Amino acid sequence: MILFLLGLLAQTGLPYYNDSNLTPEWPVVAVQKTPPPKIDFTNQKGEYISSQDLFTQPTVICFFFTSCGSICPTILRHMNQLTAIGSAFGIAAISVMPRVDTSARLKQCAEKYGLTDPRWQLLSGDLQEVVALARDHFYIDGGSTDDKENAFIHSEKIYLLDATGSIRGVYQGTRAIDMTFLAQDIEAITAGERL
Repeated sequence: MILFLLGLLAQTGLPYYNDSNLTPEWPVVAVQKTPPPKIDFTNQKGEYISSQDLFTQPTVICFFFTSCGSICPTILRHMNQLTAIGSAFGIAAISVMPRVDTSARLKQCAEKYGLTDPRWQLLSGDLQEVVALARDHFYIDGGSTDDKENAFIHSEKIYLLDATGSIRGVYQGTRAIDMTFLAQDIEAITAGERL
């Protein structure tokens, strides 16, 4: 009975996602946080963006590409709607086709979808770094192949990271109901609740 009650108490905060199964973990005492992901990319303005720039506050992140005609436009629109709930979090979309998605192309994408909030970071970088980041930190594609040169990472997942870069929420970016849950979690994490 005591273990059951401790489990319920532990689950009052946002969980951590630390493995490729994306199994939520609610630690009872201390948590071993995943180190922040290494990000060394260029944004839609041609500015260099590093992990230190991005992870100073909670951040919402997805992986996309500008010429996507399926799930990416919906995900970007849903993420853009989040800008209305406050300003104490960052928003980033990382291109999975960096050879095509130059800063100029990312800027066109931002204009096309109205991604004008200054928090938006549309990012592009080295393909191998993008694939390693997607697989090793965000667990996209489960690391099923070692061929990073020809890899293609595409996911409808949106991630909520805390200010340390730990994954605290995973949402289906194409589902409106998940955006409601994400908005609630952003408000909670930026208010210092449910940590």
